Amino acid sequence: MSSFNPIQNYAVSSSYSSTNNSPFYFVFFFVCFSVSLSLFFVLFFFFVLLLGSFACPYANISEKNGLP
Repeated sequence: MSSFNPIQNYAVSSSYSSTNNSPFYFVFFFVCFSVSLSLFFVLFFFFVLLLGSFACPYANISEKNGLP
């Protein structure tokens, strides 16, 4: 158990020493994550809309051809 004490002490000291910069990094990470997530949803919605607009005429043609 004594071999884990230096690691715990280093972790505690590093966490206490980085409390001044942690809010900035958290905000930066949150902004990057939100921007990437919103961009992904916009691209996904645009792709689905484009795919739907291309697939609708073919679906209508296939339904008309499928009718007896």
